[in-house]
Amino acid sequence: MTPASPDTRRAAILLFLVLWGIFGAATDLWDQFGYNLMHAGVEAMSERGHLYLDGSPTPKFRQIETAEVVPGRDASTDVFRYKGRLYAIKHPGMFFLGTLAYKPLSLCGLRYETHFPLATALVSWLTSGLIAALAGMLLFLRSREAGLSIHASLVTALCPSLASPIFAYSGILHHDLIGGCLLLLSWLIITKKEESSHIKTATGGLLAGFAFTTTPLAAFFIVPIALHAALRGGWRTGAFFAAGMAAGVAPLLLYNAAAFDNPFLLPNHAAGVRDTMAHLSSAPLGEKFIWYFLSPRTAIWAYAPWVVFAAGGFAHALARRAWDMACALAGILLLTAYVFTISSYGGAQFGPRYLLPALPLLAVGLIPALNWIGEPGKRQEPL
Repeated sequence: MTPASPDTRRAAILLFLVLWGIFGAATDLWDQFGYNLMHAGVEAMSERGHLYLDGSPTPKFRQIETAEVVPGRDASTDVFRYKGRLYAIKHPGMFFLGTLAYKPLSLCGLRYETHFPLATALVSWLTSGLIAALAGMLLFLRSREAGLSIHASLVTALCPSLASPIFAYSGILHHDLIGGCLLLLSWLIITKKEESSHIKTATGGLLAGFAFTTTPLAAFFIVPIALHAALRGGWRTGAFFAAGMAAGVAPLLLYNAAAFDNPFLLPNHAAGVRDTMAHLSSAPLGEKFIWYFLSPRTAIWAYAPWVVFAAGGFAHALARRAWDMACALAGILLLTAYVFTISSYGGAQFGPRYLLPALPLLAVGLIPALNWIGEPGKRQEPL
């Protein structure tokens, strides 16, 4: 694979800056209030050194302590008490990343307690906004490597970035968005054409592992990515991926051990939440199919119309035995199968939320789709 040309590198950097700027400019203050639980966890870690939420001096966060605990109702009440302490029913990855962004801000005087709107917006922009912009830039670069023109590569990057729920959640410190983008980065590293070094492989594992530290939905993508790494590079490559993944999951295990006295007791299990547990007999499969794929009010295509073309791109690539695409599709299908077997719908304020982690990897289907549209007589090469 030839290195990216100077024009391509300049375009990629400019694209990243433009996307990051758009995400920051479009950050909605209402979302910072509506998703205050995410920032409450950041404040607890950063300012009080706690994993639990009790004791906040910030009025908006104190409301979480006094509100009726109704897990699953909305972001502000998705909490539970364990041994008298209040915890979020969330994997802690976004709290760790948010702490990295918030700590320097708080040292400069921008604290949640005194500058709530600005502090929450900046933390969201420095986490979700930054990672989403990076994902868009790397999609652009992968498209160029696959032979697409600069204009077609921009389409590949801009569709998920600006024409999907990713755009809405880029202004929110959100676990599913961050996890989905980290999975895309892991997939891009593991599936590059040239042989990856062990360091790069371990980095791909680290990103995949931390994606699970951020959202439990990442588990459905980690298995196909790990299998692809092992089958492509052999047991040594698989071992380095596993080592990186273990490092990425370690913060979650430490969090569980400190909060719930068991490294393998995940927050939703500690809370006893049952509506996200797979149970085929209680899942309304027909209603789920209509909700996710047919209803114009909730279906994924209504919020991201380009997924129809991406699906065609996956079919076109699989017909030519592009195993990297098969790896991405396997994770998407596993996640889809899971959401069909749980009673919860997760809401559709900005589109079906449980499919949010799949959107970055769904976007790679646009690459073979646009390649086929641009050159219908040319055989599709692996990505």
